[in-house]
Parts: sequence; structure tokens; C-alpha cells
Amino acid sequence: MKRIIILFICIFIICSCEKKEQINIQEYYLTYNSIDIKPGAMFSTVAISLDDYNNTHSETSDYNENTANVYEYDNFEIETFYDEDGIEKIYSVRLTNENQPTNEGVKIGDNIDNMLDIYGSDYINVDDSIYLYTIDNTNISFTIENNYIVEIVYYLV
Repeated sequence: MKRIIILFICIFIICSCEKKEQINIQEYYLTYNSIDIKPGAMFSTVAISLDDYNNTHSETSDYNENTANVYEYDNFEIETFYDEDGIEKIYSVRLTNENQPTNEGVKIGDNIDNMLDIYGSDYINVDDSIYLYTIDNTNISFTIENNYIVEIVYYLV
């Protein structure tokens, strides 16, 4: 009986020390209902596959000084910009609630530790509250308040 208890304790200690393996992420984008929503993609090719948006409005683009459109869906919003040829492209995808996780499973309301376990420590910390990860020409940013994720945004560099 003593051996069984010691064996159980050893197994528990070994399992407790096991670290989560970080996911190998190639690029940052959102997949919604099997539709890839990638910053830099033509909006028309993505929009045709999405449900109708709930609301839209125009504002000055965060990407350039031109007009941008913001399309609001149930769990996210897409901000677009017009390139030099007048083609509407996706600048950013902002998750708006805890019902839409990232492709890697992180969502608004998660603890910062979950984000760090999955995305790792190769980030830029902006103002001690925004964690910015970059791959090629896309970013994903997590805004943290009191150790919890309150905003997630994918965007074009």
C-alpha cells in the first residue's frame, strides 16, 4: 500500500511539472465558420462567405488617412481600407466578446497565463497592458486589465 501511495505521489509530481507545448503559429488571422479572415485580404472575397453584418459605419482608417469602413458582426468587427487601386481590403479584425476565440483557442475573459502558454514570450509590451505579437505583415494584440484579456485584435502591419 505504501508503494502505491509513493508511486501516485511521484506520478502527480511529474505530471504537475509538465509544461504545455507552444503551438507553432505561421500567421495571424481569424477563422470563422471555416472562413479565413486575413488582414490584407480583399474584403469582397471574404464578405461573400460571411453572414450579413449587423451594422456598418465609416471613419478615418487606422491604416492610412483614407476613409475606412467598419463592418460589425455578432462576435467581431472588420475594419477595411482602400488600397492605391481602390480595392477594399481588410485592415483589422477585432473580437468583440468571449464567444469568438482566436484560432489557437484564446478568448476575451481568459487569464493572461493562457495567452502566454499558447503565444509564448516573444511579444512587445506596449504601455504594460498591450501584448503585441508579429509574424510577417500581421499582428495580433491582446489588451490586458487585471491579468485578464479584455480585447483581441488582428491587424495588418
